[in-house]
Order: sequence, then C-alpha cells, then structure tokens
Amino acid sequence: MAGIGPLFYIIVALILIGLLVVLQPIISNRKNNKSNNKPKGIPIKDTLILYGTQSGNSQLVATELQAAMEKSGYALECHSMLNASTESIEGIKYLYIIISTYGEGEMPPQAEDFYNSLKQKQTGSLSALKYSICALGDSSYDYYCESGLQFDKVLSHLGAKAISTIQKCDEDFSESAQQWINTSKKQLLKQVGRSYLSNNSEVSVLSNNKAEYTATLIERSVLANDSDENTIIHLSLKANGNSFQYKAGDTIEVQPKNPASIVSAIATQLKLKDAKELQDKELTNVSKNTLVAYSVLGKNQQLKALLSKPEKLKAYLHKANVLDLINDYKINAPLTKILGVLPSLRKRVYSIASSPLVSPQQIDLCIKTIRYPFNNAAHEGAGSIYLNETTALQSTLSFTLKSNPNFTLTKSDAPIIMIATGTGIAPFRSFIQELSQRNATRSTWLIWGQKFKANYAMYHHEFEQIKTEGYNLQFTPCFSKDESEYSYVQEALKHQKQHLLQLLQQGAMVYLCGSQAMAAGVRDTFNQLLKGSATPSISVLMKSERWFEDIY
Repeated sequence: MAGIGPLFYIIVALILIGLLVVLQPIISNRKNNKSNNKPKGIPIKDTLILYGTQSGNSQLVATELQAAMEKSGYALECHSMLNASTESIEGIKYLYIIISTYGEGEMPPQAEDFYNSLKQKQTGSLSALKYSICALGDSSYDYYCESGLQFDKVLSHLGAKAISTIQKCDEDFSESAQQWINTSKKQLLKQVGRSYLSNNSEVSVLSNNKAEYTATLIERSVLANDSDENTIIHLSLKANGNSFQYKAGDTIEVQPKNPASIVSAIATQLKLKDAKELQDKELTNVSKNTLVAYSVLGKNQQLKALLSKPEKLKAYLHKANVLDLINDYKINAPLTKILGVLPSLRKRVYSIASSPLVSPQQIDLCIKTIRYPFNNAAHEGAGSIYLNETTALQSTLSFTLKSNPNFTLTKSDAPIIMIATGTGIAPFRSFIQELSQRNATRSTWLIWGQKFKANYAMYHHEFEQIKTEGYNLQFTPCFSKDESEYSYVQEALKHQKQHLLQLLQQGAMVYLCGSQAMAAGVRDTFNQLLKGSATPSISVLMKSERWFEDIY
C-alpha cells in the first residue's frame, strides 16, 4: 500500500458516498413498498395468485383471497403481474388471476409484459394448468372487463383449462368479488382434501373498503375557464365528525344528482307522470351496452345501422345522452322496459387536492364543469353540475373516501417527477402541500399541460409561495393552444431529456395524472428517451416501484 496517500482515500470515500446517494432512495422505496407479512400456514406450492391493478382494487381482491385461505391454515403466494413471467408459472397447476380494465378496454400497464409473454408461448404449452379469473371493470364502458377476457383467451389458446367462467365485477365489486373468493376458496380446499364450510360470520374487507362520511361545502371559487367557457372550480369541503382521516393521493366518490333540465325533458318526452323514476338513472351519457339493450326493445333500423359502424358509434357515445337516444331512435316499447335498460346513476370519483397536514378535516377538489353543445342542445355532466353549480354553500353532502394505495408519496428523499394535464393537477397540489409541510428536501419537478395561458394561474401563486419558503420545486407549464416554450408535456420531456435522465439516475419517482391519451403519449415518450440509458424502459421503473399512475 506504499505510495497511497490521503487523497486516494478521500476519492474512494466520495465515490462510495455518491453510490449511496443514488441507491439509497431505491432501496428505501423497495422496503417501504414491500409486503410486510409473508403468508402464514401450510404452503400450497402448486398454486399462485396474480393480480394486475390500476387503482388497487384487484390487489385488494387478491390479498383477500390469500387472507381467506390463511384463516383456514394454508399459505398461498400472491404477486403483482409486474413481477411475474412465464417462467414463474412453470410447475404451477392452479392459477388465480384478478385483473382490472380501465378506459376503453385498456389493460393495467403493470400487466402488459406478463400478458405479452404469454402470447409468445407455444399453443398447448400450458395444458397442465387450470385457472380462474376475476375481472374488474365498469359496465358503462364498451369493453367491459376486456382485460379478463383477453387473459381467458390467451390461456385457453395455450391449452389451460378454466376452473369456472370468468367472474365479471362492476364498479361496486364487493359482492361479486366475494362470491368469486368463496368459490375459489372452496376449490382450493378441495385441492388439499378439505371440505368447505361457509362461515357467514366472517366479514370481508371488500364490503368495508370504503368509508361513508358527510361534509359541508364551505368554499367555491373560479380557478379558470377553458376554451368552451367551462369553468374550472376550486371547492373546499369540511368533513363532519372527528373520524375522518385521509392521505395525500386519496380520492372521494360523490353520488351526484341529475341536472333538473334533462330529468324534466326526458319525463316530458316519455310522458312520465312522476319524474322521480328518472332521478336515480344514468341520464347524462349513454354506453354501448345501453344502446344494445334499448335496440332489443324495438326495431329501429337507424339504430341498428349505427351499432354496425364503430367510428360513428364511438362519436355518438362520446356526446349523446339519454334524451338524444329516445329522440333520435324512437321505439315502440312499454315505458317500464325503457326505464329498465337505463343503468343506475353511478358515483363520480375526484382526486383530493389538499393535504391533511394543512387541514385534517378539509378536503379540496378541483373540478371542471362539463357543458357542451350537441344535437343543437346544451349537454351537461351530472357530477360537475351538481358540485360546481347546484349544491349551495353550507349544504351537507355525502361522500365515500376511496384510498389510492398505488398513488401515494413514498417515504424517500429521491426526486419526484409529476406530470399532469388539466384538473389532473389536483393530487399534485396535495403532494406539494404535504412535502412542504414536512419540510422535505426532495427535488420536485411538476410538468403541467393546459390549453391556454389564461389558466396558468391555477394554483401557480401557491406554488410560487412554497418556493419562496425554500421548497425545491420546478414548475414547467405547457400550453397547447397558445404560444409558449412547450406545447405539450411530452415536448417538455424531450427538450429537457438530460435533466430527466439525471433525476432518474438519482432514483426519481414518476407520477402521472390525467387522461388515458396523455398517459399513453407520456409512456411512449419515456420509452423513446430512456433507450440506451441505465433505465432502458418504464417497465424497469415499474418493477423498481418508481412509476405511478392515476388515469381517467
């Protein structure tokens, strides 16, 4: 070791410190997101539970099945599809899949690699496998539970045998998912030679995963107007009682009321004596399922033609409401039958735009008023009109708190990249408030897209104030309809590629909130920019638990 002076040891120490700075956030994040408990009981080694989730619901069902078997003394392996491969199911005889679908038949990004790897396998290569699928979706969309159907198709093609038909679960999935869990538990116990005894005293977390609360509307103010003069409103609700607790990134579900104008118009058109029959029906939009059910009631050749033309059908469903349907495609059918094809009015989901560290009992929301012309008439959205216009200040309304476990702030000092468009900025306001209150030193880059510069004021003054208080926040606005440095969030990422890669080398977490189209564009842009880097794709970010989405 002769000739090595103090400078050598200083250089080595600095290198080690640098490596620790880069790796510590990643290691810490993995520890924080890793399941705390391994399954307890006698292992069933030839059986596996896999889930693919977007909002956390599929994961909830999967872990509930695992817990149900644990209560009977048996341990099942349960994993995200993000960490699954075709090799991981070799030797598996029974596979239980829980998979969600979002948007127009979209598969959760964390499930895509596993699904594509299955498609590459040889026909008949899984002939020894038996499987059961619980598919979560929303029947108001055309491709209801499409992800589950696609997994069923590919597994069947590979020779695997279905234990039972797919269990499809709608938005309120607790009852149907619990039925699937009970059926699966019965099958699993049969595998190990035990009989299944139903225990009605057991309470499933599925029926208790959403807590009901009431709140008072205490503030409503205009944030901005978009190109159609639709206002973007900031709302503040004060939760009643002391039991309410939420986390940054959580959402709430609100049961809206239909706009009085559409209820009155449909009641007149159908010659209803009592308009109350319409109040709990979904009126402000129509789905393909509703159109199909409506067409079965009466022979309307124009409607039949529309259903056979995908592009025209898609355009119509994008704008039409129930009043359009009954005016444009008249049928001769009993009134009770027509009302029977209309689905129940569904709850609307909104991201919380505040942190409990600022005000534990206050919930802020950021909601765009939906109003647009179609068929020479004004059309309105049920949820936004109810909250932004109909509900009076100091009124009490009910809501459900819906946790968002896959879109929370990690306990790490790694940088954060947040990408949003429009009102997708809401959860990031919550994050920034949270980090500011914690006096966090995390470098934060918020890239936000909007149409017009006139909307630039949305929370911008708050962010500037937080920056003056010492928080390390970089705010990059993008305006697609006005002159600006960047038109779209993807453009900002491309122009600041080196900055992006530098943050990722430091273990940065990436959060997306906005439309499906925006998310798809951002994913493609990231994959292009990451080629040849230490992090070659967003799949690597997902697997290291550094990529999070809240997409609608």
